[in-house]
Amino acid sequence: PPLDARRGGRVAGRLRQSSASRRALRLLGRPERDTATGANDGERALEGRKIGVARQDNYGRSSRVVTMQPIIQRTPYDTTARLYLAGSGHYLCNPPPGALFAVGVFAPVAGLFDWPVPGALCGLCVVGRPVARNLPQDGSVGEITRMVLAAGLPHGTASAVLRAAADVARGRGMARLIAYHDRTRHTGCIYKKAGFRKDGATSPRTGSAGWASRDRPKSASAGATPKRRWAIDLTPTAARRES
Repeated sequence: PPLDARRGGRVAGRLRQSSASRRALRLLGRPERDTATGANDGERALEGRKIGVARQDNYGRSSRVVTMQPIIQRTPYDTTARLYLAGSGHYLCNPPPGALFAVGVFAPVAGLFDWPVPGALCGLCVVGRPVARNLPQDGSVGEITRMVLAAGLPHGTASAVLRAAADVARGRGMARLIAYHDRTRHTGCIYKKAGFRKDGATSPRTGSAGWASRDRPKSASAGATPKRRWAIDLTPTAARRES
């Protein structure tokens, strides 16, 4: 064949080979890199985050830091979680003795094919049975008893953790999830952003020793302050009504 035809066939073959390579990389889970910037789609989407992961090449040499989102997932409420709460500096210093489940926030660590895997614990949301004894104690209603997040997490992490806790509660068949926030400390906007609605306000009884109602030691910093209650309905009927 003529020279131009042979050249055109070689160029078409290279194009087919490069497209096949891109498809293979996608199937293997390797993100496709931008030839101009050297970044992949996931890195561009996570650009500007505050949590970083230091990468190394095949020879152990450090390369540039890739920023990633924190990993939010369900985690056991065990001794490690209790110790984290005890050392977090939360104004309710005593960790809850038990819980229905917990949702953790983890710093990402680069794993196989640079896929992020959970690293150090940097936040925790604990859901237990309602503290108020006149609310259902059969597991159909859950209460967020503790929520602690480390400083420096990306904006919106708190509401994302609350939505994850609501998803876990819905998967357990719970009908309602409630939470209280101290009105003297913050406005509670994270609950509104996560889909919770205001469900009234509470205040300590006049002449009582704070929120304790029995003759036993209470949390060292559990003062008598007004609380706002937030709630989210998890039943399918409520989900259809909200949509």
